[in-house]
Amino acid sequence: FSMTVSNVLVLGKAKTGTTVISKTIQHSLPHAIFHMEPRDIGFFENNQNINPKYPQVIKIIFEHWSDRPNLRKAIIYNELSMKFSHVISIIRDPRDEIISRLFYFIYPYINNNNNADIKNKVYEWIEIIKKKEQSPSSISFREMMIKVKKLFNHDLASNISLTNQYINFIEDNKKRLFMVRYEDFIQNKISDMTDFLGFKLTSSRNVDEITRTIRTCSFNNWKKYFLQEDVEYFKNILGKQIQTLGYSDWELEQVDHLNPRSEEHTSE
Repeated sequence: FSMTVSNVLVLGKAKTGTTVISKTIQHSLPHAIFHMEPRDIGFFENNQNINPKYPQVIKIIFEHWSDRPNLRKAIIYNELSMKFSHVISIIRDPRDEIISRLFYFIYPYINNNNNADIKNKVYEWIEIIKKKEQSPSSISFREMMIKVKKLFNHDLASNISLTNQYINFIEDNKKRLFMVRYEDFIQNKISDMTDFLGFKLTSSRNVDEITRTIRTCSFNNWKKYFLQEDVEYFKNILGKQIQTLGYSDWELEQVDHLNPRSEEHTSE
């Protein structure tokens, strides 16, 4: 591997492609060691993790450190024992991100098989998804968000304030961060990224044992999921942020049904 590469840090919000991008980097560096979302500052100070024989690829989730922004900043600016030669920050269209979150939040509830009340709510939610798949125009994405709130008290709208925080974070630290757009990565528009890293990236998008984070590696899913009322809703509450992140298209794609095997029904 390139002698200029020691450790690589990949940072992004949940459901924005952090797994597939960080695992691709790991697979492209011979013998690289991968670390999945450490949340404890002690990880970055542990002698066993400092200057190992092989490079390390660490991915962290932005919101895991929201209550410790100074420590998050210390990580990316090499103020701790573990140092990074490259820091990558991921941008993804917030409209696709919130769809991914909608289909991923249910994961811990599905595993809670012992609670009859939760099991019934999961079944009810599955029926809502089936309804959306079979007749996309029969229920808006906004209505699905309201159903999630009612059934599970899970507020997807809270992600909007998180998007604002992330935009501010990027702006404040842009000199240290190399920005990778998820949509560009999926389309293999990665020449700038490979130039930054200094090595060629494998074409494999295998995430190894992290099977529950496998996704379809697609984008613009919001065009099929949203109805016109969803466009108006998200334009009102997220329009400025979406434009700031470089997304300007609001054109919907009319479909008769949604294919559950090709859509955002898995996580990232």
